[in-house]
Amino acid sequence: FLLMQPVIGIGAATWDHFYVVDAFPHSEGVVQARANSFTGGGPVATALSGIAAHQLPTQLLDVQGDDLIGQS
Repeated sequence: FLLMQPVIGIGAATWDHFYVVDAFPHSEGVVQARANSFTGGGPVATALSGIAAHQLPTQLLDVQGDDLIGQS
């Protein structure tokens, strides 16, 4: 039985916003989104997610914000 040590990531986890639009304007303007989604992200969290997908243990060391998302 081999006990694997976790890969520990230190960095900012973020809350990503994705929007689907039909086209981007060629100059400044407003475009209405057809759909949107929100998900956790950030470079370190994304890398740890990829490592965990290979069944390796991971841990994320970060600080939770005190804004609306951090409080939920």
